[in-house]
Amino acid sequence: MPSMPSLPLETSRRFSKVYVPQPIYLGLDIQFNRQKDLVEYCICTQDASYSVNSYLGDISLVEQKTEAEKLLFGEQQLINTIRRYADAQHFKIQTVGIGFQVDNDADDSDLLFKPPSLASKFWLELDAVPFIIHTTGSSLGVRACSALRKSTTWLSPQFPGNIPRINVKLRHEVEVALMRHALIRLFRLLNIDAHWYVAKPKPEVFDITKRKFHNVLQGVAPPDVRLTDADKVVFRKWSDENVNHYWNDAEGPLCTSDVIVIDDPQVSGIIPHIKRLAKSSTKIIYRSHIEIRADLIRQYPTGPQAETWHYLWDNFIRHADLFISHPVSNFVPDDLPLDKVVLMPATTDPLDGLNKAMEDRDILYYQLVFNRTCSDQGSREVDWRRPYIVQVARFDPSKDGAIIYEQAHKLVQSDRFTHINGDITVARLPPCDQLLNVVLRGAYVALQLSSREGFEVKVTEALSKGVPVIAFESGGIPLQIKHDFSGYLVPVGETGAVATLLFELFSNRDLRSRLSETAKNSVNEDYFTPVNAINWLFLCNKISENVNDGKGLDDAGSRRDSVRIGHGKWVKHLWYSV
Repeated sequence: MPSMPSLPLETSRRFSKVYVPQPIYLGLDIQFNRQKDLVEYCICTQDASYSVNSYLGDISLVEQKTEAEKLLFGEQQLINTIRRYADAQHFKIQTVGIGFQVDNDADDSDLLFKPPSLASKFWLELDAVPFIIHTTGSSLGVRACSALRKSTTWLSPQFPGNIPRINVKLRHEVEVALMRHALIRLFRLLNIDAHWYVAKPKPEVFDITKRKFHNVLQGVAPPDVRLTDADKVVFRKWSDENVNHYWNDAEGPLCTSDVIVIDDPQVSGIIPHIKRLAKSSTKIIYRSHIEIRADLIRQYPTGPQAETWHYLWDNFIRHADLFISHPVSNFVPDDLPLDKVVLMPATTDPLDGLNKAMEDRDILYYQLVFNRTCSDQGSREVDWRRPYIVQVARFDPSKDGAIIYEQAHKLVQSDRFTHINGDITVARLPPCDQLLNVVLRGAYVALQLSSREGFEVKVTEALSKGVPVIAFESGGIPLQIKHDFSGYLVPVGETGAVATLLFELFSNRDLRSRLSETAKNSVNEDYFTPVNAINWLFLCNKISENVNDGKGLDDAGSRRDSVRIGHGKWVKHLWYSV
């Protein structure tokens, strides 16, 4: 049997100027040979259909003196070797499945687990999703191939190829999961016993919760869309089914948790079940992340917004112990006692695919992927050498997104825009964080022209990349932009003012540079994962100190006896003082 080849670090092939690097998946196994002071490794590669090859190699550690120096040197040499291999073969490494043999030595495990770990460097330096895999086998090659096979089972079969599969377990607990994913990951690293559960989807229920809960409460639904008695029956039945099938046993989350967070009205129907099944000391926090038009509820007491809100409040939400809202006063209905309301913004993560710094080779790769997507969709490709304006928004199916997408294409091709349609690209991107990262990062200026909005943390994501933002004064957007310092705020609908500001920015590069520098240096830490995690831990600890049995948000006695953590304040202001 022939021996394994060494890693090919050059090629004689020629590539087109517009080629997209081939996606490739790696399995890697490492072991330390203490006697020879070597790091021995095997790399197994696959193109998502077939195994490409396996390669053996080693790295000498003889010249490194301390154990720490040996680990760091071996780690960096390995990353550099893999980078050279990818460059030479014109590969884009999507994932690395890492098997590891440690010989019962704690120093070895530091390579994987002590920050900055080898796994995190694969993500931050190579833009490859790392999977740490437990493998067994008699050789490096067997273990590397095993790590490869196991890691690729966690991927969604979707271009561009490194989107982890959402794994939902027996109790509908999400294992690999924007904001919630990062929070759960951080809690796991801190050894905090936190879990995220999702309800089993049902199309007819989604239609109710999206169109008749969300869209109605946000004031974007047609005026004839109303919640019917039949809708209420379907919603209750679905809530009951989820509790009975997944969560109501003695070992389930409803019976064993100290604090349960209900995230939005979709799952508010399980609150009565929590009151019935949970320990008397269990506390319920209701988090509302959408815009609730408190002004319409107040102004039209028999209107659709008031009707939907009162159904949710009277039957479910009032039984919670604390209400979390975005920090926008009009998002808090008048029924809510302010002493049980706290404010907490949406957040994003500085190290995930949406925000991490990216090397030039990876930026080029995603620019090529973007243009390939445009080509496949019949849209114009982007000339990345030119300064461009970007607006990132969802084509939400429940808000006629598919129709609007087609209308946008027709509008661009109409006579009205003949003189500029060659400069406009409309693209519907796959759910890949790095694609959005690259598109935002390279923009000359970003727009967020939302007529109705919750918080829209895309604004912070653009600012953190040094991209000035021009936005409408909608929802929580004004909290993120310092007008005339990091961007501009414009009254909703005043597109003429937006055009004037765009003209000024493109005419005055010094102005754009000033805004860019200010944007990058003045991003608020409140809108990132670490502060978000502290907020949640503070709330859970404080609310658990309340010895009152918890009679709900509308019980005056309960509020009087409870730990004082509400009063419509930002959560951070309750634990942090300058």
